[in-house]
Amino acid sequence: EALLQAGYHQNVVVQKLRNDPEAQFDQKKIASQICTELGEFYQSQKSDRAIPMFQEALRHDETNVKAMLLLARMHMNANDLDACENQCNDILRVSPTCEDATVMLADVTYRRNRFDDAAFHFQQLLDRAPENYSALYQFLNLLRKAGRLRDKVAEESLKKAERALKPGQPMP
Repeated sequence: EALLQAGYHQNVVVQKLRNDPEAQFDQKKIASQICTELGEFYQSQKSDRAIPMFQEALRHDETNVKAMLLLARMHMNANDLDACENQCNDILRVSPTCEDATVMLADVTYRRNRFDDAAFHFQQLLDRAPENYSALYQFLNLLRKAGRLRDKVAEESLKKAERALKPGQPMP
């Protein structure tokens, strides 16, 4: 209830600042955060209002990566792979190093049997974050299922992950 009231009042503030773009920009970011929190609440309640709330958050701030990720996950969970892929691509335009979006995009392409595209996304991620063992596991599993586990790229990825370990740190 309090978030709904906050969202309403924040929209009023945004409207009143139409003639001050800089102040309105800051207030739109706040409105976007409120909408994201409402979306998370609706999502936890399994309400149909979650997706529209995340979309409203993005109308206020199209760079709200948290809202974008939550929306992408909802599309993925609903098996709407096109919408999920589009959302992940939007995220990567705003935040090119977003690991969650890269993994989701790899998962989408894998589910569509586009193994080379999925492998590419995992390789991109593992080049930036070789210690992302969850992604490394998924990548190696993908290579195994595609019959490419003996490829040089699998060995290179494992060596990069091993080098990413700090001395004395046990393997996870």
